[in-house]
Amino acid sequence: MIDGNTRLWGNDLNHNGVIDANESAASNTMQINSTGIDVSCGIFPFVTVWATQPNTDATGKARTNVSTATTGTTGGTPARGGAPQINQALVTALTTAQITQQRATQIAQRAAGQTFTSVFDFIQKTGVQDEEAKLILDVLTTSTSKTLSGMVNINTAPLGVIQLLPGLQPGDAQDLIAVRHQSAQSITGGSGMEWMVGQVSPATLSRVGRYITGHSYQYSADIVAVSADGQSFRRVRIVVDAQTSPAKIIYRKDLTSLGWPLPAEIRQALRDGTFTPGSVAPGMSWQP
Repeated sequence: MIDGNTRLWGNDLNHNGVIDANESAASNTMQINSTGIDVSCGIFPFVTVWATQPNTDATGKARTNVSTATTGTTGGTPARGGAPQINQALVTALTTAQITQQRATQIAQRAAGQTFTSVFDFIQKTGVQDEEAKLILDVLTTSTSKTLSGMVNINTAPLGVIQLLPGLQPGDAQDLIAVRHQSAQSITGGSGMEWMVGQVSPATLSRVGRYITGHSYQYSADIVAVSADGQSFRRVRIVVDAQTSPAKIIYRKDLTSLGWPLPAEIRQALRDGTFTPGSVAPGMSWQP
């Protein structure tokens, strides 16, 4: 039986994300579900409780909810004649995103009376073209909440996380990762997901759209402060929330008691007086 601590951290006793020599053993490799994902360090690298973000576009403006916009101004009651009314808020949002008035009205007519699980679902069901989708992806939403939570950043999530997104078919995650690596489009502007339009099948995007985002606002840092002679150190883990400016530290925990977390040769080099910043392992930064 696997207890909660083992499931979270695996054999990673010092919680540094690496199975060190003193932690490794043939029995250390765990698997989650049937995907064969190596979680010998536990599931901690793959999960978070901090993922929240504002439901606003790149300019900070509240997005237009396509789900409520399609019900019409009568709260979903069809207009006389049986046809759902077009909500002008949706038309306005589309035209503001550089869609022509005629085309915006056409899209809104197709949307009227429908429900959508995500903006990608909206794009597929209303026949929005690829170039149009890139323009409107960041200004629309299907949520009434001012804050979204639990979204997976499709630009940074590893394969193991993407594979667990509900609705994906075998091979979809690998294909998505391949497209991400090959994409030359910027992922910093707009919704951060425009690069997928035209590159990933609309059906796939429609299935996973409700779970993904193109931005992250919370970041963690594992900080180790070491004396110049390598004789003493302190270690702390923090989580920073960048939804506001300046960013705020929303979590802090002292991890010194877990022991030395870096490669042993770094500490020895400090004690010998031979350490140079270039010897820091990949993924680590050094600030004297």
